[in-house]
Amino acid sequence: MTVDTRMLTCRDSLARSIESMKRSFTEIDAAYRSITAENRRLAHNTAALDATVKRIETNLLRYEHELTGIKTGIGELGDKSRRLAAIMDDYLSGRTPRRPARAA
Repeated sequence: MTVDTRMLTCRDSLARSIESMKRSFTEIDAAYRSITAENRRLAHNTAALDATVKRIETNLLRYEHELTGIKTGIGELGDKSRRLAAIMDDYLSGRTPRRPARAA
């Protein structure tokens, strides 16, 4: 093989290598663009999910407050029912009504 033939072979090989590298870089560039688009979409979806979680959290806190109020109301109703039952017991038994102790 002559030097010229070897040089042509090397040039052809180099040209194929450069073309292959250009295709690879084009594919890499397309992959990076796709990853960037997916990251933007992920950021958007994460922000939307965060807003949804905050709404759920706010509603749960509101419901907890409502339930606390209901629990307090039920406790008060129970106390009033016990006092009313004591008054009715006194009435039915003919006893003098008991007066509740007053706070000092």
